[in-house]
Amino acid sequence: MNKRYWIYPVLLCLLLGWPVFAEEEAPDDEQIAVGTVNLTTESAGRTIDVAVWYPAQATNDTPTTYRDGIIALPSQTVLDNPPADDRAVPYPLVIFSHGSGGFRYQSLWLVEYLAAQGYVVMAANHVGNTITDAVLRQEAFAADIGRGYGYRPLDILAQIALAESLNESDDILRGLIDTDSIAIIGHSFGGYTAIAAAGGRLNFDELSDHCATAQENDNTCFLLDQRDGIAEFFGIAPDTSGAWPPLSDERIQAVVALSPWNAPIFDSATLAELDIPHLIMVGTADTITPTERDASAFFDALTDAPRAIAEFEDGGHYIFVDECFELAIQSGFTEQCSDPVWDMTTVHQISQQIITAFLRSALDGDGLNAVRGDFEFDGVNYRSAAPVISAERLVPQVIAQYPHDTRAFTQGLLLHNGVFYESTGNYGQSTLRRVAIETGEILQKIALESRYFGEGLALIPENDRLIQLTWRENVAFVYDRETFDLLDTFSYDGEGWGLCYDGQHLYMSNGSDRLYQRDPHTFEVLRMITVTQEGEGRNRLNELACVGDSVYANVWMSDEIVRIRKADGIISAVIDASGLLMPEERANANVLNGITYDEAQSLFYVTGKYWPYMFLVDFMP
Repeated sequence: MNKRYWIYPVLLCLLLGWPVFAEEEAPDDEQIAVGTVNLTTESAGRTIDVAVWYPAQATNDTPTTYRDGIIALPSQTVLDNPPADDRAVPYPLVIFSHGSGGFRYQSLWLVEYLAAQGYVVMAANHVGNTITDAVLRQEAFAADIGRGYGYRPLDILAQIALAESLNESDDILRGLIDTDSIAIIGHSFGGYTAIAAAGGRLNFDELSDHCATAQENDNTCFLLDQRDGIAEFFGIAPDTSGAWPPLSDERIQAVVALSPWNAPIFDSATLAELDIPHLIMVGTADTITPTERDASAFFDALTDAPRAIAEFEDGGHYIFVDECFELAIQSGFTEQCSDPVWDMTTVHQISQQIITAFLRSALDGDGLNAVRGDFEFDGVNYRSAAPVISAERLVPQVIAQYPHDTRAFTQGLLLHNGVFYESTGNYGQSTLRRVAIETGEILQKIALESRYFGEGLALIPENDRLIQLTWRENVAFVYDRETFDLLDTFSYDGEGWGLCYDGQHLYMSNGSDRLYQRDPHTFEVLRMITVTQEGEGRNRLNELACVGDSVYANVWMSDEIVRIRKADGIISAVIDASGLLMPEERANANVLNGITYDEAQSLFYVTGKYWPYMFLVDFMP
């Protein structure tokens, strides 16, 4: 590859201890289908430079060269390239925050990759805290680090505002960005930035307590001398105790913190209240942001958040920046763009897999699955934790009871226009039926072929269609609600147990500890939700009812119904229905199964397989 090197950046990098950059042309076979644009926006009275990457059309155009002041970098992207034709817009937004003395292009291995995976990615230079500031304005750079605790989160908020405006008016990016689906990624000081923008708050009392026993060379305690200036920026008195005001945006749904800096300065109570997924990645030999003080401390403090930590054994602080260029190696300068133990490309490839898997689930609203990665990489220790939330204990209070067919092996139940629709199971006995509430009379019924075992049932009111699952036959039947005529079928993998519809999505169970969100018109899986009760997986989820932000599920082979939060799969309530049947009534009855919600009365109907009654109940403490 022919290269044209810029000589002045060598001096710049030698002064600072930062990677040397070269200008070169990437060959056509290295180009990826990503476009980039360069913009500016206002943040706290300053103008910040912002780079944006996005999925784009594959072209043969010459890749752009990234330029930042006197620094030039090669690229695999095309400037102002048209967006991808087949895009599934809008794309989630990922904002990257560089480290202290870094700049917006410091981790191209990540930002370009994420754009190729279907994200719009932004990265800004944090004015006063960049590589150029560190070299050319050294005294101001050191003096302004403290103010970065205010400026940096505001830069994130400014980029979110910029994304909103681009969605409305930009020729290239109009309509491309989902500003309700946002993740923040940051390295070092950028790790602080990400957590602060997500809701973490400063607490100088806690930093002071830490510094009272910290080692003399601890690189957080100098901030105590800058407290007055930082307080002035926040508009509060320097002696303000407790948590300082937040600089955050509630639309941020996920955080990735790479070698994050300065856990001691955060208010621990605020960290404990953050409930969005966090992924923390660090090298265990990092001496700039020591694992125990920072990364592990964040992991332990985020008790209400689904969280994971990936530790690269014996890795240093700079494993998450771009790899050295050839000229840096020739100049004998490699410390800040290489690692004595890890191959940088290997770190980046592993990190791409972990981060992408995390973002896909986290931005789909499945925080528990986002951190539940089964990653096995040599030299990488990955562990996760889920918030432990005590489930409310409820019991059904019977309002009324009605007859139920004792020959009905109930597998699915729903209420519509004053009648029940019921799916029954067992080979050779499976049916779809319409049933009168007060009498239990079967008003209409069709039988399934004997090779099918009927299961869960849902109604899609928009097209007046019923969808009935089968157990192990991998087929769902689609019927006209009025006539029970078979209109269509869907196929799916695995077993079918419960099914419900919330007005937008279907939710399906298969007897495991997972729910599957599906498209009601194509039956495509949109999202997988791991269900946990007080930190442990809860399996055998059976018949379902969708109610508001929750899914109610019968638990097979038990007398329990669980209330599951759709957002994160956490069980918020357990209903003990063991008292519904008398002992003599249980003799010929099978397990509890069958639940549907009566929105008009804000009450539930519940029954079971071969049960003699349908109960109208309220769930009470």
